[in-house]
Amino acid sequence: MRWLVRLVVLVVVLAALALGALFLLPADRIGRIVAQGLSQALGADVRFEGGVKPSLLPLGVTAKGLVVSRDGRTLLKAGKMGIGLDPLQLLSGVVKIRRISIEEADVRVTRDGDGKIDWFSLAAAGGSDAAGAEAEQGPGADAAGGGAPIEGIDRISLTRSRLLWDDRPLGRRFEITGLGIEATLPALAGTLDATLEGRIEGRVQKVALRLEPVAALLSSGRAGFSLGLDGAYLDGTLSGRLDMGAVAISGTGEIRAPNLPALLSLAGASADLPPPLLRVSLGGEMAWQGTRFSLRKGRIGLGRQVLTGDADLSLAGARPKLVARLAAERLDLAPFTRIGGGKGSTGSAAGGGNAAALDPAPLHLMDADVKLTVGTLTHGAATAANVDLAAALDRGRLVVDLARAGIYGGGVSGRWVLNGRKGLSTALKARISNVALRPLLMASVGFDRLEGPLSGEIDVLGAGRSVPAILRSLRGSAKLAIGKGELVGFDLLGMILRLDPNYRGQENKTIFDRVTADFAIRRGVASTDDFRLLGPLVDVAGKGTIDLAGQSLDMVLTATRLDPATGAARAGALKVPVRITGPWRGPAVIPLLDQASGKIGGADLQEERRKLETQAKKALSDKIGVPAPAPGESPGALLQKKLEQEAARALGGLIGAQ
Repeated sequence: MRWLVRLVVLVVVLAALALGALFLLPADRIGRIVAQGLSQALGADVRFEGGVKPSLLPLGVTAKGLVVSRDGRTLLKAGKMGIGLDPLQLLSGVVKIRRISIEEADVRVTRDGDGKIDWFSLAAAGGSDAAGAEAEQGPGADAAGGGAPIEGIDRISLTRSRLLWDDRPLGRRFEITGLGIEATLPALAGTLDATLEGRIEGRVQKVALRLEPVAALLSSGRAGFSLGLDGAYLDGTLSGRLDMGAVAISGTGEIRAPNLPALLSLAGASADLPPPLLRVSLGGEMAWQGTRFSLRKGRIGLGRQVLTGDADLSLAGARPKLVARLAAERLDLAPFTRIGGGKGSTGSAAGGGNAAALDPAPLHLMDADVKLTVGTLTHGAATAANVDLAAALDRGRLVVDLARAGIYGGGVSGRWVLNGRKGLSTALKARISNVALRPLLMASVGFDRLEGPLSGEIDVLGAGRSVPAILRSLRGSAKLAIGKGELVGFDLLGMILRLDPNYRGQENKTIFDRVTADFAIRRGVASTDDFRLLGPLVDVAGKGTIDLAGQSLDMVLTATRLDPATGAARAGALKVPVRITGPWRGPAVIPLLDQASGKIGGADLQEERRKLETQAKKALSDKIGVPAPAPGESPGALLQKKLEQEAARALGGLIGAQ
């Protein structure tokens, strides 16, 4: 038992000596030593305005009214600061700080117009100040006997505090509440490990940070770092180099923004974003200095879609500016056309297109100069390959230059402009070369009756806050040509010969060698008077209108029967106008018999029509017991309709027999 008693006595004696040393060394002197050490480390003025008192747990002192300032600006103000001292060193009268705890602090961080953060410059300057002070005074000049007061700290904590951020380039101020920091620094030549947690506008963000070696950071402002992020605004990892003097960070890793609108709100920006921009990520070699961010060998995630390449973002000026050279194996544009988190519909509304309002606000979020190459570009059912485009966004005006794109066996190039500076307007100039028409029409408007290679030019301009409104306002021109192809499900020659709009025929199609038309577009309606379809058996000329917003047409086509042997029309060849009217997907086909001309078996078609109509009137009159109308008299709407039907049937039979 003797050794146990001796051990207890030894502990009591050591504790008494430690307490005695604590009380023998004045608290204000300890406070002065601590303030001096912190001032040297931070390169700022550190003082305790509320006095310093000894404390038992932890062994050390408690200081009230902590203030950290520089150049007359208060950077940190705290109600209480606990300082734990090394008891063994204290026995020799040497003050060594082992623990620091700060409660209820207000931390102020300012980013000036040059993008520099005051706390960064403090640390960079503080290292040199501390080194100079140590060289001048000698090691531990005021540490009561040897060594600097801060050589390593077992625990640093900040609790129940808040951080006030003043971002002058963005003109934005916000605060982190419920701020808590836990850190360890066993030795200045070693590693600082810290965790931070706080709430920004009600959302929790956590940060894990490692800096090494801290001595290099304090002496030169440079050190290696690793960063872990987890929270509502950012998550991911990054490791690299930190330069506090130049306010620069460079490293490799991946950072994700799981809620980009929330992150943008911190910069005072707000807008409805399409689904791919709600969740974004950046991976690769990243560097940030002042107001500039760069990405090399990057991987940019937009929702589930991925772009690779290099990018530079500048936060200086009125708006952020993005310059990027990017590529993607596959990119789907459809999600980018949906606003409001993907809840909007991409289906067609009455009047054509999505009737939801288009918001030009996203066009004003930033400026951009982007070049993009895409292996496969899709939008709904539409597909393009080997796309090479450049996009420039300047003060709300987007210009997309398409150098080339392979589409359905052909190619397309041109320029598209979307201008949100005053309202919302759009313009399109495009050249189309040998594009397979049937899959194009199926993907765009669901029309599958026309086949052939399409070439042409389009030049249109429109304005409005929805797709239907833009379509209704379109003006411009279009010049189209279709090479050898066929009109599927539409036997034009058979309809003409039989005067039967429902006639399909054995092959149920119209073969043609070429189709051409020039359109003038006004208020969303395309008009033409030089439509021409030339085939081996029929020559069709026409005119009419196509309503782009209403997705309907009203065309009158006059078909002339050609001699199969010569491919030309004979003298007095049969000509029958046909009116095609109604919606694109199911138009009505109406032969205009009263305007038909030509000869049937040597007889004039109109003369034969009059004879057949007279015979029909007499037969109908005999059948229903009504006297035949005198020349020039109308037998009534019902009778007239019946007469026309009977005459058409008889005339169709006569023509079909030729």
